[in-house]
Amino acid sequence: MDLALYHSELELSCCYPNAGVALIGSIAMIKRIKAILTAVICIVPALYVELTTPATAIAAAPPAVADSDSLRSTVLASKEGAALDSDPLRGGGTDDTAVLQRVLNRAMNGQPVHLLVDGTALVSGLNVYGNTTIDCVEGGGFFLRENSRRAIIRNAHRSRGSVIDEHISIRGCFFNGNRERQLGTTSQHPNQEPDGTFISGLQFLGVNHLTLEKLVLLKIKSFGIWVANGRYIVLRDIAVDNGAPPYTPSLTPSQLLADAEEYGNTDGVHFNGPIQYLTADDLRLRTGDDAVALNANDSEHDDITLTNEMGPYVGQGPITDVVLTNVILQDSALGVRLLSSSQRIDRIVINDVTGTIRGRMAILGHFVIHEHTGNFGSIMFSNINVNPLRIRSMNELEEASAASDQEKEDLADELEVPLFSLNSPIESLILRNVMTTVVDSRPLIRAGRDAAVGDMSVDLNVFDPSMQSVPLELAMGGRVERLSFALNWQGGASDCGRLPIVYNGGKVDYLHWVSTPPTFVGAELAKQDPRVLIVTFSERVKATDFRRGVAISINNSLVSILAATRQASGSIVYFRMAKAARAGDSVTWSYDGSGGTIQNMDGDNLLPVSPKRVVTR
Repeated sequence: MDLALYHSELELSCCYPNAGVALIGSIAMIKRIKAILTAVICIVPALYVELTTPATAIAAAPPAVADSDSLRSTVLASKEGAALDSDPLRGGGTDDTAVLQRVLNRAMNGQPVHLLVDGTALVSGLNVYGNTTIDCVEGGGFFLRENSRRAIIRNAHRSRGSVIDEHISIRGCFFNGNRERQLGTTSQHPNQEPDGTFISGLQFLGVNHLTLEKLVLLKIKSFGIWVANGRYIVLRDIAVDNGAPPYTPSLTPSQLLADAEEYGNTDGVHFNGPIQYLTADDLRLRTGDDAVALNANDSEHDDITLTNEMGPYVGQGPITDVVLTNVILQDSALGVRLLSSSQRIDRIVINDVTGTIRGRMAILGHFVIHEHTGNFGSIMFSNINVNPLRIRSMNELEEASAASDQEKEDLADELEVPLFSLNSPIESLILRNVMTTVVDSRPLIRAGRDAAVGDMSVDLNVFDPSMQSVPLELAMGGRVERLSFALNWQGGASDCGRLPIVYNGGKVDYLHWVSTPPTFVGAELAKQDPRVLIVTFSERVKATDFRRGVAISINNSLVSILAATRQASGSIVYFRMAKAARAGDSVTWSYDGSGGTIQNMDGDNLLPVSPKRVVTR
């Protein structure tokens, strides 16, 4: 993917023409540091990632002013001997790894270190200890050297057990992962180090009190940011772009699969349990896999420590107390994944998500782990305005992939692409103020075969001119005990709709419609009795007299209605006519709301229905 600049290819020369700063004496050094901390001398006007839509600004802001105590441990990278002569987009220059690592090593024994990076450093990977702050100024950042095969920055004491590294902050930096020139272990594991650890941009495995702010990560081999086994984590103002070519549905299935293989596992921000007290705000994510992953379990087994499928530093554990807000999905393959088989995911709040998505916007499931099917507590999504993109049908992709029947069975719900995918036991789920525009027949919410939702509240606004989607689909075995459903399903005709729930063997024990008037779905003559007209509504209905307000015409002549009887399902009413319809007759059914009494079970009135053609056989 090409990168473009807003003003010029890269206006960095004014910031560090020789990648060095001439400072003489300690007094001059302190003055220089204070100047950098209070105002950036030369600000990069803007750096933009060129996508199919207008570019997204990713310029970094200067750090906050430090107090006098912190200045004692503050060092300027160029003053320490770093060349800082790499190009942030193309790399090259002098390798600054050794110089910068010597500075970071000063925190090995607990001494605070504050490193100011005042240019672009070519590195083969850096390790940070607790009590470390890295601030990038003057357009500063890092470019990962060819075949480094590791994270650009990671914590020094990676662990899935005891946490040693605490109080780490990185702010205002640009990171280029140079993914095309990073080799994985094997062709089967192109994104992993020899020990199985994924080659990520920022990697913090076993860390508390972590702050990542005003960062841009480009062309990372796998996860942009990877955090596991941590508490008190703050992410703010983060942009991740995997560098893939612009998405287009016109690609052949084989081309789409090739892209998926190349850019698979390029998650934006990926968390592995245990995680507690996580706040993430203002994320812009363009990924070939999960934009955000909250994985209490991961990979293919309840206990990944038995096989080290994700390396020797990652295990599993609960993920709780998470607030994720202000997320923009930029044609990402997938949105927010919550993955649990045996470990708990609870008290999760996800607000203000917008953008476009190729696959599923939200996934609550157990992936392909079969020992257990999930352990979810209370989960809330609110203010979601995400549109799906047109994609190839799954049948086409399955044929191109030549997957075996067993592989398809193992993947099961992973092959389905609704907007919200539910396939685990969930105690309480709220989907509040969700808006979307339909582009094909994919369901919007799907409860898979392992879904067992206790309480579910849905507020869904759908623009679907052709009425081709299904708001809620339940697969065989899927179950919702109590569903409160507010649905505004806008089609081409305001007086006609479709069944909003398709059961397919699934079940809703108790359904409560909220501010959702019933709609006319269809009418047909009974096969065995041409005097009986069968009308289906979108939900269960009631009336003092179903005949009131109803008009039935045969060949433009009104026909008397002798009786109207609601059937056991509650959403179907039989109308017995005084005259039988014959083959070839034109039969219509209409409803005048001013004279009728048809309502749903909560008292919402059926709106007027213009004459609708009745299916005759």
